[in-house]
Amino acid sequence: MTEFSGYTAPVATRRHSVWHRLHPAELHARLTEGASLALDSVDELHPPLACLAEAIERDFRTRVQANLYASWTSTEGFGVHWGDHDTIVVQLDGAKRWRIYGTIRPFPLYRGIKDPDEAPPVARGLRRPGHPLAARHVRTADPHRDRPPVVGV
Repeated sequence: MTEFSGYTAPVATRRHSVWHRLHPAELHARLTEGASLALDSVDELHPPLACLAEAIERDFRTRVQANLYASWTSTEGFGVHWGDHDTIVVQLDGAKRWRIYGTIRPFPLYRGIKDPDEAPPVARGLRRPGHPLAARHVRTADPHRDRPPVVGV
């Protein structure tokens, strides 16, 4: 993860807390250079995504958090990675090639996460707008411009 000091400046409030003021032009420059934008808990900011997250929570009876990832170049945002939760991905714009790997741990825990080995993927596919994907082990390959919101279950 890249430090955000290049596109923000620390600002102290009257209550002496510090937050980072965004410099939009600098952020835009980083994104056009290949950085990916990640917004966690975007369901707390966007009512339609909140409704979606709440509906999934009711159906699956578990906490849901919606994240949004975007990139504007063909630079891969994440390499092979493994998470401790199931994921539902919906491609909103552009297209992205995904590689799905098999389960490396039957009962994943937050602590003790290990990276997937270099076993071949069990599935591959190109996702276009509106195509959902449910996965636990994901690797992107040959990415194009993408903006998939990710719902962690």
